[in-house]
Amino acid sequence: MQNPFPSTIQLLRTQVSTYSQSAEEDGEFWKAVREADACRDLEVVLDRGLGLYKSIRRYTDGKNIDSEVLDLVMWWLRPCERVNKRIKAFEALDYVVDGSEEFRKDWKEASELARLVPTTWRGQKIYTEKELQETDFPYPLEPE
Repeated sequence: MQNPFPSTIQLLRTQVSTYSQSAEEDGEFWKAVREADACRDLEVVLDRGLGLYKSIRRYTDGKNIDSEVLDLVMWWLRPCERVNKRIKAFEALDYVVDGSEEFRKDWKEASELARLVPTTWRGQKIYTEKELQETDFPYPLEPE
């Protein structure tokens, strides 16, 4: 059976060819799709990290922090610089990264918490450097 609409078939061949080439090429469209997917992946990481920090923060009062909780804060802070660089990279591409403002606020707060000297460790008092200099307990300081 002969096709009564040869020009339609030719048009469809051209369109299928164009579609096939664009799907196989590493063009701008696919670059944008990958960027958007990567941005969404970052937002998932941010959401997880913010949830973890919120859980850690329940164990602090903003002035005193147990050494085990401080360890968690320090561990949470480790990837923050890298995460912030990724956020900035997406923002430079005009993406709005959900959770980025809250992340930066929590990062600043966690950094301030990390500067606190823990007051207890498993129920025992932790002495500050000044307190250690004022006493011979638990060991006398070595002469400088």
